Amino acid sequence: MDEKAKKVYKVIIHGREYPIRSDEKEEYVLKVANYVDSKMKDISDSSRPFPSPTGIAVLAALNIADELFKIKFDQQDVSSDLLEHISFLSQKLGQVLTGSSPSSGSTLSEAKSDPLDEAPEPMEKAGEASLPDIEN
Repeated sequence: MDEKAKKVYKVIIHGREYPIRSDEKEEYVLKVANYVDSKMKDISDSSRPFPSPTGIAVLAALNIADELFKIKFDQQDVSSDLLEHISFLSQKLGQVLTGSSPSSGSTLSEAKSDPLDEAPEPMEKAGEASLPDIEN
């Protein structure tokens, strides 16, 4: 979309108003801004000593990035498993259509387990000992 066609929305994050230029719908922009605001509020409410606004923003960004990476890794695992299942089923379908016998005797139930069962442990919440303290 053309820069001139983008709308400007005013959002409040961590008590400060920001103009956000976007071609997304207002509801979406506000939902994203509210999510960031809630992450920053959680950190500022739970962190001692109180980090600076920049420190709170960095910790919120780390937590959001952690969530994003875990979702991406989970999707990659699911995609890989789906490709394996499709390949297996395609091979079996080919055998049925050509009338040949199964070669390995493997079954679909022998496929990999659910990748969500092997998901990495979540990071500790911001402000806890695992993340560095950020001074004002």
